[in-house]
Amino acid sequence: MATTALATQWLEGVATQGFSSLMFEQEMEDVELFWRMACGARNIPMTRTRQGLLTRDEMSALMMESQRLSRLPLWIEASGTADVHFIRAMVQEHKRRHAVRFVVVDYLQILAATTNLAKVNQAEALGYMTRHLKQTARMCAVTIVLLSLVYCAGH
Repeated sequence: MATTALATQWLEGVATQGFSSLMFEQEMEDVELFWRMACGARNIPMTRTRQGLLTRDEMSALMMESQRLSRLPLWIEASGTADVHFIRAMVQEHKRRHAVRFVVVDYLQILAATTNLAKVNQAEALGYMTRHLKQTARMCAVTIVLLSLVYCAGH
């Protein structure tokens, strides 16, 4: 979750500067991610929100923050089944409609594999996906940040 929190801070920071931003989220719904961003910006624990334990001041702060976030040029695509072809199509669409310049993919290992990738090992599949997304970045003139989890056995 720490990588997602960092990525949303980047996304918000870029959008705050007036640059359109897009995030592909694979694990959470877009609404949940939006509220995580609002809670994080106001230093309100998300657990308090889920449990309905917010004070009036916290509720007011979250409402103001949600309004602020809603005005920013940022979009969240929360399709748990996204693959590199879907991402390319959506980046092209958002580039055309919203002049998107910054894209985050959270996270690389759980992107859906296309049919031909299901038959290769993980390293080859990741290589294919990163090459495809690099081509997308060049073609659309956007920055794409790929989040990835790395596990080191024995550490």
